[in-house]
Amino acid sequence: MSKIEYIKRILRDINVSRNHLSLALAFIDTLSAKDTCRLLDPSFNQSPYLRRKILKKMVSDIKKCYEKCHEELIHKLLLQIQMKSFSKRTSCAYAIHYLLPYIPNKKQKNIISTFLFSPYSSIRERAFKILYSNWDKFYEKGILDVWDRYHTDSCAKIIIKHLPMSVVLNRARDLFAFSKSWRRRSLLLKIVDSDKKLVKELTINDPITYVYVLAKSGKKISSLRAWEIAQKYKEDDKIGLLLWCFGQMGLWKTLVKFKETYLDK
Repeated sequence: MSKIEYIKRILRDINVSRNHLSLALAFIDTLSAKDTCRLLDPSFNQSPYLRRKILKKMVSDIKKCYEKCHEELIHKLLLQIQMKSFSKRTSCAYAIHYLLPYIPNKKQKNIISTFLFSPYSSIRERAFKILYSNWDKFYEKGILDVWDRYHTDSCAKIIIKHLPMSVVLNRARDLFAFSKSWRRRSLLLKIVDSDKKLVKELTINDPITYVYVLAKSGKKISSLRAWEIAQKYKEDDKIGLLLWCFGQMGLWKTLVKFKETYLDK
């Protein structure tokens, strides 16, 4: 009986005790890199606890030497996450993601690109998460291609954070149109010093956001303009934010006037 079959036989017993489970996990630490790869169930029907143990053993092996068995396994898993009929796509992607930091850089790029261009949003989100924290200019064209196709918020987050100002300015209207409110604010704060006119254009129907962006970037508006906005939006849900902005801008008289006009009744 092979070592793999021996371990599987222990785990197949539905009445397996805690000691038997601990023993099985200890046996895994004795396996060769090749046998560890073979022990991972490609259908992902193993318990998450057992799967994590196998992946930890793989990481330990890869740190010593990235072998052909590792490359073959990752290649197989990458093919699986692209199969329409494969129901355990998320678990499979998790396993690849878990191993990613420990494999050679060239192979990492192949994995991230596969994630990035996946037709499945959950897989693309993994690429976005990786690239936001560990940006590489190599992916700039890919990120823009994916943005043009899907217009997702996570993709916009990367463009605003990492891509050159010229690129962000060129796509600012598109980014603003498809992004959520908090992402829009990040975009406006990114470009305000480069194109204040564009910021004003994008927020023409939302003066409070415009004032917020100016306040956050250390800019001011006149007391007259501040009072005009305060009068118009005194019942708005974001009036508190507007008053905060006035405070940041040092508009003492405007705040006093607001208090006396609308609060001291």
